[in-house]
Amino acid sequence: MTAALAAVGLPQAAVATAVLACRLVSFWAVVAGGWVVFFVLRRRDRLSRQAQDGLPSAGPEPQSGLSPEQGGDRP
Repeated sequence: MTAALAAVGLPQAAVATAVLACRLVSFWAVVAGGWVVFFVLRRRDRLSRQAQDGLPSAGPEPQSGLSPEQGGDRP
């Protein structure tokens, strides 16, 4: 990129600044995206483990309407 911009005739200071800025933005954009994906997957894994362990969820449990003899939890 540096050679291409210099070949077009841009001043060396502007070329160096543009290339450095482009490299920094492209690097940090990937790093920031990776952190977002990491936290999303971590949260999804935690919610999955809570569901497997039988921990309470956000909403109330549905009632089956069956008697204990039929396998329900209400009399």
